[in-house]
Amino acid sequence: MLRISLVVTLLLALLIGVYGRAMWQQTREPVVISAHPWPGYESLFLAEEFDWLPEGVILQRSNNATESIERLRQGVVDVAALTLDEALRLNEQGTPLKIIVVMDESIGADVVVAQPHVAGLEELAGMRIALEQSAVSSIVLENLLRKANLTQDQVHLILRTPDQQNYGWSFGNYDLAITYEPYATTLMQHGGKRLFDSRQFPGMIYDVLVVRDDLSWYQQMVVSDIVAAHFRALDYIRVNREDALRRIAAWRAVSYSDTQAIFSGLYLPGLDSNRDLLSPDGPMATAIDWIQSHLLQHSLPTTERDRIFDDQFLPVKP
Repeated sequence: MLRISLVVTLLLALLIGVYGRAMWQQTREPVVISAHPWPGYESLFLAEEFDWLPEGVILQRSNNATESIERLRQGVVDVAALTLDEALRLNEQGTPLKIIVVMDESIGADVVVAQPHVAGLEELAGMRIALEQSAVSSIVLENLLRKANLTQDQVHLILRTPDQQNYGWSFGNYDLAITYEPYATTLMQHGGKRLFDSRQFPGMIYDVLVVRDDLSWYQQMVVSDIVAAHFRALDYIRVNREDALRRIAAWRAVSYSDTQAIFSGLYLPGLDSNRDLLSPDGPMATAIDWIQSHLLQHSLPTTERDRIFDDQFLPVKP
């Protein structure tokens, strides 16, 4: 009897060990991030360059925001860098997520580039405008048309994502392009000129890091480490700015001087600023109100705002 009990005990211990190991391996599933070329997201790529991202994290490069949104919607990625409006719309459309970091505010990095023959805003009537079918493009377009005293039916819109605009630009297929860095600099290198940018309507375009609301406890811990790596990279950009910008210039194939100009169009909020920005009634309130009135089917109730904006992943001050 003692021998049987011992065998049963050993079998149970073995089963528990196998089950526990399987559960541990299951919880240690990788965390996948999606981000496209945009200067406000370079902290993630810089963290990858210096091997600061936690073990098991996969940083996927997308061509544009549309790809990142689709990956997040399909559950292919766990974390994505998006604009504030894209995040709120995605949440409303049934992909529960949390906004955990404000990556940047655009203060000139979202640009309307014009062909050389366009003299100014007074000539925009009847012109062809290439733009991405996105909320940010809608914000830029609305402010552009308001400045030019035009309505949308007085221009011709051509849907092209920023990474697709360069080819048609070279053949003169459109007169203006609503784009963002680094693609704006590429168009200007091919004869385009800056006609209008987000400096004309500050406090409206923010980029955020979002996370799916269904991550395991282990993945949530990894996400906290990703956020810490982001702020570590921001500190590096501030303290070692020339080295950081030269690295970024090299992998984006733009000059160092152009990279300096690109980053001058961004505000990169640090940890303290993030705590303020992630407050539902904080500095982003104006942008949120605009997004609700123009892009969302329903206004976000206070409880929903409190759920979406989550500062628990921010590093704790020592």
